[in-house]
Amino acid sequence: MSEAIRIPKLSILPIAGAFLKLDDVLWYECRETFHRHCPRVREFLFCHRRDIHNDGTGTSERIAEFVKKIESKLKVQPRSELCPTQYRMIVYVKMSPWWRKSIRRSLFTAFLRAAQTYNGHNFYESLFDKKHDLNNFYTQNTEAAVRRFLDGHIHYKGWVAEWWDAFYGTNDYKPHSESELRKLLVKLV
Repeated sequence: MSEAIRIPKLSILPIAGAFLKLDDVLWYECRETFHRHCPRVREFLFCHRRDIHNDGTGTSERIAEFVKKIESKLKVQPRSELCPTQYRMIVYVKMSPWWRKSIRRSLFTAFLRAAQTYNGHNFYESLFDKKHDLNNFYTQNTEAAVRRFLDGHIHYKGWVAEWWDAFYGTNDYKPHSESELRKLLVKLV
């Protein structure tokens, strides 16, 4: 992880899980609203839980490690950059162009929220365990789709732009069947 970068002084610290476009003052607590209002933003700030882990690392470092693990698994190039800031609860994010497709970008921000509970050893628990429901709500409720995506089925064949809507919300709030997922998430040939 890179050295801490300095960002302009903040007049308000938002709740954990909020997003801020760099040249803005409005924090978005809702992922979908952030995506709607800032569709082309690739650099932003993410406010997270404030924790110090037993090895002295903070949550910003753990979030960066979590994203690196995902991008390594998916062979994403170039990689996203995540750096701590002078605020222990805020990480600077420069998202890889690989995430530019709306559905991927939506999943990326869900990954950031789930990463808040990552301790270096609980990758899948951070994504899917119900005890982390406040942070992993999106990944937990679309677990089969997330697992398929992480298995390399990264090409989305549907028309919905948001991860939640594509794999849960527009499906009468129930997970897709295995055959539906095979049609919607495929490997690139």
